[in-house]
Amino acid sequence: SRTMDRPLFPSPSPVFNEADILMADVLARFQQPPGKYAIAEERYVTLAGWIERDGSPLKGNVSLVYPQGGVAQGSSIASRATNDEFDVDAMVELLPHIDRGPAYVLDLLYHTVRGEPGSRYHSMTTRCTRCVQVGYADNMHVDLTPAVLQPGTPLRQSTIFHHRPEDGHNPGKRFTGN
Repeated sequence: SRTMDRPLFPSPSPVFNEADILMADVLARFQQPPGKYAIAEERYVTLAGWIERDGSPLKGNVSLVYPQGGVAQGSSIASRATNDEFDVDAMVELLPHIDRGPAYVLDLLYHTVRGEPGSRYHSMTTRCTRCVQVGYADNMHVDLTPAVLQPGTPLRQSTIFHHRPEDGHNPGKRFTGN
């Protein structure tokens, strides 16, 4: 039997309340608000259309562009705590005949996204080691990772590519990702 002066549900400890407040503050710095998530989603969808535009080197060679990471889960988080930059990840699933090596695939996606001088993404596009990155003025960037689906394997198991742009003669590497 309990004593009458002790409540059945004690009030939370002030330490737990402070810890909860601090944790919520930390998470708020990493999690994008719903409005930013909507912008992130719109950007990767717009980029998917840009990759398949008329005159694109990849026109007709893209099976699917789909979100990866936080965007696929309905959220997106800051990629680096120090600069508040938000990272949006998308996979660009290419038809198998496009795989002529890691450097070729990454360069082809880069030139496709970048487009001609004066085009919408020309000055915003960077060729990275495993992706093509489009950076926006509001500290958000979209990483477009090219992939080729591996037939006869579990859903979305794909070959992804690794090649440093500064290593021109190095053929790069292929990795399996899912």
